[in-house]
Amino acid sequence: EQELVSERLEAADLAEAWDAKMRDYLGLSTIDNPADGPMQDVHWPGAAFGYFPSYTLGAMMAAQQWAALTRDHPSVDEDLATGNFAAINDWRRERIWSQGSRWSTPDLLERATGEKLNAVHFTQHLRKRYGG
Repeated sequence: EQELVSERLEAADLAEAWDAKMRDYLGLSTIDNPADGPMQDVHWPGAAFGYFPSYTLGAMMAAQQWAALTRDHPSVDEDLATGNFAAINDWRRERIWSQGSRWSTPDLLERATGEKLNAVHFTQHLRKRYGG
C-alpha cells in the first residue's frame, strides 16, 4: 500500500509485486489467482487503503480478549462445544458491548482484558492454530 500511495509502484505492476512478496514472506504464489493476491481485499479496487493493518489489529485484539475470557471462564471451550454461549456473551456484554462508546479502543481493551494490547496473545493463537 505504501508503495502504491507514494507512487513507487504502478498499479499495473501490483500483481507481480504482490506475488514476489508472498513468495518471499510465505513461500506461496498468488500470480495465477488475483482473488488470493491483491484483490482479496474488497477495499483496494475502490482505492480505499489502510485496511490490512486494521485487520491484523482486530485479530490481535480478538486473541487478547479470548485469552482474558478463557482466563476468567476456564470452561469456555466446553461451553462452546455444547452451544452454551451465556458466559461468553455475558463477559462481552459486561466488558465490551456496554462500554464501547465510553472509552477509546486502547482503553477499552485494557479495561476489558487487564492489559494494554499485547502481541503475545496473537502469537500464541497463531502457534496453536498453525503450529510452530
